[in-house]
Amino acid sequence: MAEEIPPGSLLPDPPPAPLEAAATPLEFPEPIVVAEPAEPLGPTEPGERISLIDVLRGLALFGIIMANMRGFAGPLTSYFQPSLIWKTRVDFWVQTLIDTLVQGKFITIFAFLFGVGFAVQLTRAEKRHSGFARFYSRRLLALLLLGALHQLLFWWGDILLSYALGGFLLIPFRKRQNKTVLIWALSLMLLPVAGGTGFALYKRLRPDPPQKVEENKKKAAEDRQKSQADMWKTVKVYQSGNYVGIFKERLGELKRMIRSQPIVVVFTLPIFLLGLWVWRQGIFQDPEAHRSLLQKGLIIGALAGIPANIAFAWGSQVVSSQPQTGPPTPFMLFGFLLATFGRPALSMSYACAVGLLFLNEAWRRLLMPFAAIGRTALSNYLFQTVVCTTIFYGYGGALFAKVSLAWLLVPTVVIYALETPLSNWWLSRYRFGPAEWIWRSMTYGKVQPMKRGAL
Repeated sequence: MAEEIPPGSLLPDPPPAPLEAAATPLEFPEPIVVAEPAEPLGPTEPGERISLIDVLRGLALFGIIMANMRGFAGPLTSYFQPSLIWKTRVDFWVQTLIDTLVQGKFITIFAFLFGVGFAVQLTRAEKRHSGFARFYSRRLLALLLLGALHQLLFWWGDILLSYALGGFLLIPFRKRQNKTVLIWALSLMLLPVAGGTGFALYKRLRPDPPQKVEENKKKAAEDRQKSQADMWKTVKVYQSGNYVGIFKERLGELKRMIRSQPIVVVFTLPIFLLGLWVWRQGIFQDPEAHRSLLQKGLIIGALAGIPANIAFAWGSQVVSSQPQTGPPTPFMLFGFLLATFGRPALSMSYACAVGLLFLNEAWRRLLMPFAAIGRTALSNYLFQTVVCTTIFYGYGGALFAKVSLAWLLVPTVVIYALETPLSNWWLSRYRFGPAEWIWRSMTYGKVQPMKRGAL
């Protein structure tokens, strides 16, 4: 067996080459490269987590339940046209306030953090030299199944299904440069506005004949009347029906939601990409070093987001009161633009405010209990659905379409207030929330240890 040459020692001089071979270059053996073995990916442990992300996710769930509450307490149609059921002046102002400050803002933060989570998982996989695409695809398939069951068995307003579908579109961006990711995000945000503008211009150049315009107006009025009649039938079923009857009624609502999935994914994917881009900037890893950037984000987001959302909330009231019979009007296109950039702007302001508070030690201690809700976000999201549907549906409290929007704030606060101590109590005993445990067990193909310290 040849003697091994210690690293760094000199090689012995080679014997002199024959004259005829003097021009032949010397050949040395190729260096041996030892590849690091790939470590299997496992669930993120508490020591690997970034608390600011968990706190943001936990606080976002409060805004989500506040925005979703009228979807639990009323049918799908009234979710987008609240005045069909909630007609008082107080209801109007409560809904206007929610539309301006809450609606769409916290779900945007939630989607943004989904993109951040994608980046975190990708970073962990790269450090372990593990394959990412296959692992993340399993994770998304598991989420897809959970979302489908949630929507089918409990509530039409599930968002997990859309996140899973959009997550598959994230995978091709894992090796793209930051500039490319940002360009794609901004381009996709403009896509609905550009598409609507193009359609409006086409119809302006080639307008429908007057007879067809009148037919469209008549059909729109008839559809509106039928939609409202169907809505009140749905209300009666949800108020007095048992689980089976409500399940059958929900299937009709699901058809409408399934048709809208491509639109939801188009609106959500750019927010995912922004989460990936922000993670690569290192803001979450070292928020103190980016304090001035967080301050600018807070101010710019508020100055741009608040007026845009006030205008959009007012415009939505005008548009919802009129039947849509043709291509988008300039007024509607401007509304799309306000929503496209106004909601993320205000969401950015909220997130930056939390980030700045988190840099203060006293505020950080106050915010940390909400990290437990963020660590069990999936469980809490599903918990909100189960509790709220039980309160409002006929097989529970039968309060469907009977509670004013102002009074809906009460269960919103109570349920979220219960989730905070419950989540902290649970995580003091277990590694994951119950839904997170199911999700991870499905992702890794084996039952994960549940109790703390059981690894």
